[in-house]
Amino acid sequence: MSRFVIVIPTIRQERPRFAEGMERIKASFTLPTELHVLDGKDGKVPTLNRALSSLLPNEDDAIYVTMDDDLWPEPGWQDAVVRAFQADPQLGVVCPWLGDSPEMAAYMGPDSLHPWTEVSGVRLRYLRPMRHIPGALLAFRSTCARQVGPQPETGLKYDIFEDAWRGRRAHKLGWKAAYVESPPITMIAFEDDETYLAQKAADIQSGRAIQESVLADAGLQDPLSWRLRRLIARLRGRAKD
Repeated sequence: MSRFVIVIPTIRQERPRFAEGMERIKASFTLPTELHVLDGKDGKVPTLNRALSSLLPNEDDAIYVTMDDDLWPEPGWQDAVVRAFQADPQLGVVCPWLGDSPEMAAYMGPDSLHPWTEVSGVRLRYLRPMRHIPGALLAFRSTCARQVGPQPETGLKYDIFEDAWRGRRAHKLGWKAAYVESPPITMIAFEDDETYLAQKAADIQSGRAIQESVLADAGLQDPLSWRLRRLIARLRGRAKD
């Protein structure tokens, strides 16, 4: 792999600990890296789409990363990502393992993952079909990111389905996704203001209302078996009322 291009969309530039976090991220780099911290006030998806059109590397062996601003990775995560891509040419999306705590297990989704397996000496935990890695840190082969392309823009500042859209699109294109064993990553909690939190909550509610249609429009809707299970669960719940 030749180099990393890392994009961090954020609106927290003025928050306490933001500068400290960026320094921690920079200190974790062990390979050639371009870091782009982008103003995300127009929304995460529009910001990521602009980055994709202007910053995606031309080299097929480059690694394109979108990362949240609340991660503190340790040195070695980039090397782990490179090893994963080298071990499996069909891997299109990789994330360093986010940890074994109950909170991280719930975040990653235990039902989304196959057991750990070793491929060419690298420990990987593959995603099941149509599952996706949450958007905290998504490392793409640049070829995969180019094929996935821009995401649909809904007008929301905070689209809850943007990571699902990208992960499912990569899967539909024939790419695999996996976590790779790596040094630990810490997620920090920012002290966000009430205006932002209220906007985020409203966008989450709006996003849930349109999620199925947005994914369906791109041919990325839930498999029929999932939809039938949810329908049966709802019907059973009504029957108990």
